[in-house]
Formats: sequence, C-alpha cells, structure tokens
Amino acid sequence: MPTLWTSGGTPLCMRTIAIVNQKGGCGKTTTAINLSAQLARDGHPTLLVDLDPQGHCAAGLGVPEGSIKRGIGDLMSADLRYDVGFKDACWEVGKGHDLLPSRMRLAMLEQADGGIADRHDRDRRLEQVLDLVSDRYAFCIVDCSPSIGLLTFNALRAADETVIPVETGYFALKGAQRQVKTIEKLMEKVGRPADFFLLPTLHRPDSPRSEGVLRRLEETFPHQLVTVAIREHEELRESVSMGQVIQAHAPGSEAAADFAALAKWVVDHETTDVTRLRAERAADTTLKAQARATKAPLSAAYPESMQEPKPPSITAPLTTRVADVLKRVRTGVGGHRGIVDSESEPTELQAENRDRLPAQTVKMVDSDDDQQAFESASGLPERYGSVPTPSGVRFLQPAGEAGRIAVTGDFCGWSQEGLPLALDDSGRFHELEVALKPGRYEYQLIIDGVPAPDPYAALRVTGPDQTDRSVVQVVQEQVRHPEGAGMAGTDPDS
Repeated sequence: MPTLWTSGGTPLCMRTIAIVNQKGGCGKTTTAINLSAQLARDGHPTLLVDLDPQGHCAAGLGVPEGSIKRGIGDLMSADLRYDVGFKDACWEVGKGHDLLPSRMRLAMLEQADGGIADRHDRDRRLEQVLDLVSDRYAFCIVDCSPSIGLLTFNALRAADETVIPVETGYFALKGAQRQVKTIEKLMEKVGRPADFFLLPTLHRPDSPRSEGVLRRLEETFPHQLVTVAIREHEELRESVSMGQVIQAHAPGSEAAADFAALAKWVVDHETTDVTRLRAERAADTTLKAQARATKAPLSAAYPESMQEPKPPSITAPLTTRVADVLKRVRTGVGGHRGIVDSESEPTELQAENRDRLPAQTVKMVDSDDDQQAFESASGLPERYGSVPTPSGVRFLQPAGEAGRIAVTGDFCGWSQEGLPLALDDSGRFHELEVALKPGRYEYQLIIDGVPAPDPYAALRVTGPDQTDRSVVQVVQEQVRHPEGAGMAGTDPDS
C-alpha cells in the first residue's frame, strides 16, 4: 500500500494534499470537502484545512459561521512552542473527519502587519502547525484560495502532492498549462520536485467539446492526469447549498460514486517522491530519537517568530571591567572545557530541521558515585555550565574577578537578583545546585549585575528582549528530591 503505516495501524507519515487553482468556479472546494469526507468514510482519519479566507468549507459542511471562534489563521500566527489550542479550533464534522475552518482574519496573515508576513518562517507556518498533529491523521486535504500568495505558498510547502481541479470547458487546456507552470515555478522556490496532478471536474460525458478537452488533457499530461473525472451533477450543487457532503445527501448517486473512485485513486496511486521522502524521514527520525534517547541532542536556536514574551531580563551597560570578567568566564580556569555530552555524535544540521530540534537534554544521574566523574584530581570541575545531579542541576562557573555570579530563569520567575552561585572553599569556581522538575528551562547568568548567556551551555536562544539565553531540559529517570527540598524562593510542591 502506498500509504506507509506502523505495525499498530496508525499512519507513519500523514499525506498532505493541496487543492490549488487560481481560477474560481472549477469545483475546488467541492472537491476538497467531498474527497476528505470519502477518505474518512473509507477508514482513513482525515483533516480538512480551509486555507481560503472566504470560509466556504465550513458553509459546505454545515458549520455555523458565528460559532467559529478560532481558525487555521489563529494557529498559524500562534507561538508553536506551546499549546496552540488545536482542539478549540478543530471541528468534528464526521467520523474520522475533522475541519480546521478559516475566518476573515486569515486574509490578514498575508498583509505586512498581519502576523506572519514579516517572519522568516512565514512560508512554513502551515507545515509547522500540521506537524503538531501529523500522527493523528492519515490524510490532510488543504483547500486553497483562488490566488497565488503567501497562503497558497504555505500550502505548497506543506503538501506532499498538489491536485489541480480543471474544468473540462473551452479554456481548460490553456488554463491548465498556465497553472502547471505557476506551480512549477513556486515549487522551484520550495526547493523540491513539483508533484502535481490534474483532476478533471465539471465534466459532461454527453458533450463532444467536454470529451475532446479531456482527450487533449490526457495527451498533454499523460502522467499527471488523474484517471477519475468528477462529472457535473445537480446533486453536488444541492449538497453544498444544504451543508452536507454528497455521501450523506445522495449516497447512491453517480456523484457519490465519482468521489468514491477519486478517494480510491488517492489511496492506491503510486506514492510520489516527496511522500516517500517524508515517510522515510519520519521513520528515520523516529529510530534516531529512540537511539539517542539518553544522549544530548544537537543544539539549535528557535526562530524569532516562535518566541513567547517573557518577563524582561535586566539590562545594564557592559563596562570594561564586566567585559573582562565575561571574557574570563568564557576562558575558564586551567583550560577546562564546557559542558558537552561526549556521547553525542556530530550530525550535519539541515536548514529545514534547524528550528525543530529539541533543547539540550540533561539526564539525571543515578547515584552520588556517578558525580565523581565530573571532578578531577585537582578538585576542579571537569565541566562548567549546567551539570546533572541526582536531585536537579548544578550550575558551575570558573572564578574570575567577578564579585557576584547568579543565575536567573524560568525556575525563579526571572528574578532580577537571581539565585547566587557560592564561591567554593578553594576560591576557584562558583557553584549552585537547584532542584528542578523535568522540563525545559531558559536561563541567564548575572555577572556583577549584567545578564549574559552561559558560555558553557549547549543551546542558546534569543529572548523577546533580543538578549541571548541558555537552555537546559531536564529529564529525570528517578526523581529523588531530598525530603522538603525545593527551589530557592519557591514552594517545593509547586
């Protein structure tokens, strides 16, 4: 079967199909609605995404416009690091058939001040939203607006395949050729092959002209033409006006049979190169994630568009003395290295995955004996930065001329004073142990009142105030907080 599945019967990689045509009145939305409904009825969980600000998918499925409080536009403009409220935006319109509707706000996303137009990942926002739920569905059908803009480009980048509905009328052939050239140019910008198919719609078998156009399409696009034609039926117009899919409105009609044949073609036709590559990449990613479950992943900066506003960090002028202290902190004492997982394997970081990589993982050690691996015979730490302990994270920095080194971050509400690192008895390094629950934490050092990222942390991100922050993600296999222990200034049970 072309669709790849896991042994448990769930899709390994959701297939996303964009329904695109600049020309209106070609049956684009009717195709998206009824194809997604038929796929769901055939046992393939399917998500329908309405990427047309006119919101015709909701109307064609009987979803009251006034009841739609959130839509796909809200998700695309949200901070995707957190719960974007997918359940609140998604409508169950049938068994295994869900709809992400659109609102007029979606049109604003393409404007200069609309929410995503000025973001560097503006053409990948839909793809990132769909990645959040790709394990829930076998198919995703995206109904695009009758124009070529930022929204359509989002759909093309997210899609494995593109289907172009073509009315078998007088101007069909020339329009199809023009549309194919447009799609090919856009896919060149995406940087991968253009996997597209032409779907004959509004076809009239009793019309010599319509039959002649269909034959010309077969001759011109022998490998891209869908072998199923959606015939023109009055039942289709009736079903849309009544807010029903054709399978519910006229289940025994020829129109319903056409979409049943189209759904079968979608499931059975040869998998495209893009679909295969995505499925293989999904499987490879899963296997690598399992193999590296106990290793520190590669570091990467979250894109600016995915930053969530946080309480502002302290800002202070970088004096010459503080700059010298920072230099000494970066240099360390005796050439000791920063915190780096020696088991991590160097891997080429592809640009398309740069903003998807997880944060640095600090694995909790199992016993106090393991902590000795971090100490050298001289009594100096072998690693600086955030070091795992049986009950949390130990922050270590080499001593220099700094009078005070503290750490602040998510775990202390971004306190302006921070939690101070104590100078050890030898006077050669600063240290602080903080009991942390499993999770991802952003933090900064405060060196004599000046905030700075930890030079020994494996991951660095840019905060909303444009300052660099370090990140540590704690994974505990055995939670063994000392009785009554908690983070300084916080409730240990919180």
